[in-house]
Amino acid sequence: VGEAHYPAAVREAWSPTPTPQREAWLVERINDPTVHALVCVDAQDTPVAFALASVPMARLGALYVHPQHGGLGLGRQLMASVEAHLRAHGVEVVTLAASRNAVPFYEACGYTRGEDTTQPLADGSEMAAVHMQRAL
Repeated sequence: VGEAHYPAAVREAWSPTPTPQREAWLVERINDPTVHALVCVDAQDTPVAFALASVPMARLGALYVHPQHGGLGLGRQLMASVEAHLRAHGVEVVTLAASRNAVPFYEACGYTRGEDTTQPLADGSEMAAVHMQRAL
């Protein structure tokens, strides 16, 4: 979530300081059999990118690459893996809610822009987003 697109309060709510509750929520998502979870790590096994997708919802819930690791193709690799998994499970159209700064990335991956929407954040607030979709 970029500075040029969102104020500091939204950026902080989007990526709050990790808490035991937030970590438990993420572990629950990763362990959910209906969720396809992927994590990229660096040479020190530090997570630098991840993706979460729901097969039943035909939805990419999250795809994030740490800015220090941007431009290496990690986002496209994660996207290709997510799409292949969804396709293999019968999903024909995948949807997502893109942050404003991520819209060009998703368009480059073949997604079409839809209506403006909002994305709920961990603290109960919302951030502006764009509904996007792609036929697989």
